[in-house]
Amino acid sequence: MKKLFALIFIALAYISCSTDDKTEEDDSNGSSTELKLIQEKVFSIENGVEEVTLLLDYTYQADGKLKEYRSTTQNGTLISTYTYTNNRPTKVEYSNGGYWEYAYDGDLIVSSKLYSEPNDQFPTHFNYQYNASSQLVSRERVLNEEASCFIYYTNNANANHPTIDDDCYGLTVENEFDNAKNPNYAISIDAILKAGGTSKNNEKVIVTTINQNGTEVTDTRVHTYTYNDKNYPIERKRYFNDELISRTEYTYQ
Repeated sequence: MKKLFALIFIALAYISCSTDDKTEEDDSNGSSTELKLIQEKVFSIENGVEEVTLLLDYTYQADGKLKEYRSTTQNGTLISTYTYTNNRPTKVEYSNGGYWEYAYDGDLIVSSKLYSEPNDQFPTHFNYQYNASSQLVSRERVLNEEASCFIYYTNNANANHPTIDDDCYGLTVENEFDNAKNPNYAISIDAILKAGGTSKNNEKVIVTTINQNGTEVTDTRVHTYTYNDKNYPIERKRYFNDELISRTEYTYQ
């Protein structure tokens, strides 16, 4: 289960879709006063037939902070509940018993621990490093007392990550971006998203290269978007080898 949580976190960071400075849309803790993302519905597409494979539902506190989200697949529903300290998200509790705790330096998460169950004596540790512009440059996963692996991030002027080098799983990701707002930043957990490597804009092209037994294998995905009048995506389509393989609908309030 611990490995599953880590893989989910990394996958979300890679596929998630402005500058890193705060604007009038965000307060110092990242609680947007504009739109809130309340649902993502993901459809897989095979031979032209659509099937809902993932449903994410977000609910918020009265002050606009994310309260919980429900992730529903054919295998059931996982509920993630958020706890805040000094207006910062410091703990996420999962309905299967696991939880994730975050430690801060100012507004930046500098370390975290992922517990696979309430009595987990060996949580997975993560450490985060940022540049002078408070942009993520590396995430360390502590495997044991003597070994670690790292994910390294490059940054551009729009607080996006054009390149991600992951020596934990032996892969490199190269991204191209649009200029629209990433819907993930409409759920008011900016510090967690930043620590997870989520860019501010949306990926248009994702090229993943992985070394498999000495051979480099490349996977290219192309994303196209439809936007609302607030410059947020309301639909994303994903293509592989020019074939539409999935689409996502985003609902805001």
